[in-house]
Amino acid sequence: MADGRWTKRLIEWRPRVDKHSQGRPPTRWTDDLKRITTNWIATAKNRENWRCLEEAYAQLRTTLLSEESFTEMEKELEKIRWDIVGMSEVRRRGESLETLKSGHLFYYNGEQQQSIGVSTRGIYAIFKINTRYNLKVVQVYAPTTEHTDEEIETFYDDLCTAISNNHTHFTVVCSDFNAKLGTKLDPSETPLGNFGSPGRNDRGDILLNFLLEKNLFQMNSFFHKKPHCRWTWKSPDGRTKNEIDYFITDKRYIFSDVTVLKNLQNQVTIEW
Repeated sequence: MADGRWTKRLIEWRPRVDKHSQGRPPTRWTDDLKRITTNWIATAKNRENWRCLEEAYAQLRTTLLSEESFTEMEKELEKIRWDIVGMSEVRRRGESLETLKSGHLFYYNGEQQQSIGVSTRGIYAIFKINTRYNLKVVQVYAPTTEHTDEEIETFYDDLCTAISNNHTHFTVVCSDFNAKLGTKLDPSETPLGNFGSPGRNDRGDILLNFLLEKNLFQMNSFFHKKPHCRWTWKSPDGRTKNEIDYFITDKRYIFSDVTVLKNLQNQVTIEW
């Protein structure tokens, strides 16, 4: 289906590429459905009940809520060289600091509610670079256009608090802002460089005003990239591609490049 409904994900299911012993495959596409409802065939006959399960299934397949998704994330990260990774929409509940097989630390802090899809929108960590300098990395996930202006205002208030608390010499915000900033339209738009994806929406105006007020820079726009190395969101039908994820900082000179990696399955990654 081309309308983005969750049944489309059944067709896109990919089995494990690893070799395994004879017998039942480690996972089948029905296994994910059974985690949401035990008798999915009967549930599918009721259109209303089936629709209610859409969000739960999509989040199970696209977030780190399931252990299978978490294992897949570890395998994908083995393909790249990295030091710090910020993730949005993790949706793991509670707070935990876990050690991955690679030896890296994985920290998350989510809501305690048991309903699927509830998560906090921001988190930050401070890294000691040397005896003199610290680096603060802030990871946030902005409300989509379906949310109210009041929720957007609360989000930026929380982001401002995260940036100002525990002052460090360097601050980097990596985020899915769900906003289209577009290109620089006027020399006064100093947070933007000379490059970017065309088009700006209302949420982009809000983000730009925030950057101007806080003297921050949107670093994606300071590096020339081809379109496929810039967009970070694609519509279900594949026709619309937007750049809505950005790196933001108070020190431009600490960035030497920003690009989008497309070689990881089921996710788009921006690196710097």
